[in-house]
Amino acid sequence: IVCVDTLQITPKRHFPAFILGLVPAVASWATELAQALLRAVNPDKANSIDFQDPQTWRGFGNTMQGLFLLGSNYLVTSIVLTCMLIFTIDRNFTMAALWASIGAICSLVGLMHAIKLGLWIAKDDFGWRWCVGYASTAVMFMVLHLGQRLDLVKKPCDYESEDNHRTVDKLSKVTVSELDRVVVSHQATTVTNDMKTPAADTYTHGGLKG
Repeated sequence: IVCVDTLQITPKRHFPAFILGLVPAVASWATELAQALLRAVNPDKANSIDFQDPQTWRGFGNTMQGLFLLGSNYLVTSIVLTCMLIFTIDRNFTMAALWASIGAICSLVGLMHAIKLGLWIAKDDFGWRWCVGYASTAVMFMVLHLGQRLDLVKKPCDYESEDNHRTVDKLSKVTVSELDRVVVSHQATTVTNDMKTPAADTYTHGGLKG
């Protein structure tokens, strides 16, 4: 229900960002299912495994380890990834670079892709690797912004005014349809009263007229 309400107020061009924002949550859900399956199949082995250790997931393959890291603190990750793609779609590369920088900082201090806070800068840590990835993305966005300044890349469109026009059009259509229903209902009530009036006039206090 929440997703449906979100889609109703989200511009269609931002639907890919909406879908991307769900990916970290799905990754977290997948790792929880994997834990539940292992506990059901081999409880003794599951109880001896530390599922909060990223190195543990390496034993299940790179795919499961990637799912675990993507799903760790998925709420913050979803916000960052969604905002990055929204501003990329709108070609507002300055804001996209800002959100990529936020992702780099959050990855380095454990707010994203980690199970606890701290500086993830050791050789075997993954925090600094995510940080490098987000920082590289921020640099790419700034290069695209520079391209806009040099007229090599299309400039941002004024989507806000377009969205406002679409909203006004939708409201006007809703208003017209509501008025039509009111008019039809009023006409139906009038016709019903007209049909009842002659029958009522044929009676008097003492009985039928005449």
